[in-house]
Amino acid sequence: MTFIALILGLLVASLWDDIRSIHQDDWFYRFSDWLNKLVLPEPLTVAVAVLAPWFVAATLMASLDSFLFGLGWIAAAIFLLVYSLGRGDFEEQARIYGGSVASGDNEGAWLHLREWFGLEQDSAPADARALQALAVRQIGYEGFQRQFAILFWFVVLGPAGALAYRLLQLHHNDRGGETSAKVLFVVDWVPSRLYALGFALTGDFLGSTDELGDAWSDPSMSASEVIASVGLAALKLPMPHDGVEDAEIDCSGYGDDIEELCALLSRSWMTWLAIWSVVVLLG
Repeated sequence: MTFIALILGLLVASLWDDIRSIHQDDWFYRFSDWLNKLVLPEPLTVAVAVLAPWFVAATLMASLDSFLFGLGWIAAAIFLLVYSLGRGDFEEQARIYGGSVASGDNEGAWLHLREWFGLEQDSAPADARALQALAVRQIGYEGFQRQFAILFWFVVLGPAGALAYRLLQLHHNDRGGETSAKVLFVVDWVPSRLYALGFALTGDFLGSTDELGDAWSDPSMSASEVIASVGLAALKLPMPHDGVEDAEIDCSGYGDDIEELCALLSRSWMTWLAIWSVVVLLG
């Protein structure tokens, strides 16, 4: 039933024009505000904020397991999957950034990136190279957390697991904090590297094996670092490096690089979906 719910959920998400109507997070922010007023230790606040809704969802899913021959479970699973997917129009946001960079409007590109990801104003990149390096990490991770990570935890821990991951992301984006950052680092570790493996399978496999090997052998690499390094290697694109003057490099293709990266992100999760489909059919 998990596979059926996943496929139907992705179809609903792709065909529903007003998917934003289901992405209503005010209830969670109100719950987080209430927990914050209790002045609990940060680890306990994060645990309750994420695990309390997870427990309710898991209990509900268990009660619906045999309702209407499993149709109730599938319907609830579709709802939880669609709710857990990323917020906003990823492709449109990336297209706006890429268009600004391609036209040489680096200031406009930075302002868009800052608004999109809620970046600090004083963290403005020094030049086009630094801006592109930041964009690759931010956009790459956004593509990962909004879809592949949700699908991964949906398969591994069920619909309630996908919900817990989305709530953890919402809590971190809203409150920040060391605890949520550490938890995200742990829960992103395996799926980010599987996602990167998809880059190699759908891009330049031989050219990205070194970066992929580094990702698996270095436990300290964050998900955004893994996605950026392996993704660019799979696309045969250079990683912007410190110490290189803008005058020494051609920045005109940065917009196209972002477009290629977004296409690679899509190919990776679709490849894993196809692999799982084969496993289910053969099983």
